[in-house]
Amino acid sequence: MNISLPHSRPKIAINIVSAFLILALLRLLPFNFFTSILIGHDVVIDNKEGNAINFINYISVVFFFIITFLKLPTIKARWIELWPFGFLIIIYCVNFFMAPYVNSSWICYQFTFILIAAFIHILISGQSGKDYQVVKSTGGLILFIGAIIFFLAFVCVIMYSKFSIEYIIAEFNDSFLNSLSSFGVMKQYYGYIVGFILLYSFFVIKNNWLKGVVILLVCLSAFGIRSFVLGMMSIVFFMNIKNPIRLLSILLIACFISYLLWDDIIVGLLYDTRFYAYMNAWDIVHKFPYGVGLGGYPTYTEIYNNDLFASFFTIDAALNYVPNSPESDIVHVFGSLGLVFGSAHLFIQLRLIILGLFQQVKMLPFEKCMFFYFIFITAFGISEDTMFTVSYWIFFGVTSGIISSVMKRNLHD
Repeated sequence: MNISLPHSRPKIAINIVSAFLILALLRLLPFNFFTSILIGHDVVIDNKEGNAINFINYISVVFFFIITFLKLPTIKARWIELWPFGFLIIIYCVNFFMAPYVNSSWICYQFTFILIAAFIHILISGQSGKDYQVVKSTGGLILFIGAIIFFLAFVCVIMYSKFSIEYIIAEFNDSFLNSLSSFGVMKQYYGYIVGFILLYSFFVIKNNWLKGVVILLVCLSAFGIRSFVLGMMSIVFFMNIKNPIRLLSILLIACFISYLLWDDIIVGLLYDTRFYAYMNAWDIVHKFPYGVGLGGYPTYTEIYNNDLFASFFTIDAALNYVPNSPESDIVHVFGSLGLVFGSAHLFIQLRLIILGLFQQVKMLPFEKCMFFYFIFITAFGISEDTMFTVSYWIFFGVTSGIISSVMKRNLHD
């Protein structure tokens, strides 16, 4: 007699790596903003970081120490693989003692973020007592992506109720982003999130209709964000780097478009805070060989603001001050660490991208998604300063672990 057993529901497992990924994405959403409001803390609307408590930093650090305590007995790290993380810690240590305006809390956080990245690398690369390949347990992450897509559609509804149809047609991106600001979402963080959704849809989602709808929503809502476009251009470049003819065609099209828009580009650059931030970084590199230290950039600009303004602004400008925010990861790295250590820092990141390019053909879909997203956020950071956040280093550790795991799989095949 055949007895039919009831079908069990599929389990949605969230492993350690997936939990860290969720924390990284929450850092890029207005989680800190809304949580600060819930506990009665004063925040500044239209600015996600406006005086909000950085709960994700606290949660990530506490979670890391708890998991490390529990998993440490099962981990046998191959130290040769971890030299990039150790090298970065050495750079930060030297910077701490040699830079004039270093912030001790920044150093503590950066040490912990690097250790989190190294820990994630160890888990994914198979150096623990359990297989933590990120592609094997992403149910919670998939649900989270679904929630983000729902949020995206919800904001679309709000936008249509707030703006006239004529304005939406003419300025879709601006109206959409203005709606987001009402929820405390900064447009650059929105760009990071929808970049993840776009790549997740492109590489992982198999349903072509769903994939098309998600990509369409993302493109319509995010192409008004310059950093997002820059990140996507970097992905297109690296995807086609092994095809010289296609790559040359893409570069020629980009050059032609730049030629047509050259006047707008120059005017936009001169009247953008990022231009002055780049000039400020140039000034720092000349004065301080070890930079001004992690977290020291605002202190530096406050001390030298008048001198910098007098040096930089020889023509009428839109601003009457030197911005105290780097506005670029390149400015942040070189301004904080100096020319030599800043170059070494960027070398570690570019090395990871180059290694990944040699292994991408053998990556599984979700692994490709994570690798190209790391390229996206690195290029995105050319005009935003988020490299020293926990989100960046979580994705750094995931990407590093994936590349190591793929290389080991190839050796066994």
